[in-house]
Amino acid sequence: MHQNVDWLKSFYPPGFSLVFARDLEPGEILARLGCPPEAHRFMTVEDADDHAAEQSDDRELFRAGTAGEWSFAVQPRGARSLNDDAAVARVSQGTESWFW
Repeated sequence: MHQNVDWLKSFYPPGFSLVFARDLEPGEILARLGCPPEAHRFMTVEDADDHAAEQSDDRELFRAGTAGEWSFAVQPRGARSLNDDAAVARVSQGTESWFW
């Protein structure tokens, strides 16, 4: 999983944080990051782009999905949540994980 993710910079020019975890569902990563299940919404890429454009910078927003046996969560607009050591520890518990 330790591949180059520099290409993401073109999608999130203000910055981003990224976490991968092996054998966890995307919803579980979000839950471990503190996102309540009622806040999870399934969207197309286009709908997610529109939703993100409507949000102010002070809102927490993650995109989550899967890549093979890995799940991921991307937080656009910086690394606020992944700067939280407790959140990182929760995501890492019982799985192999990788943070950017």
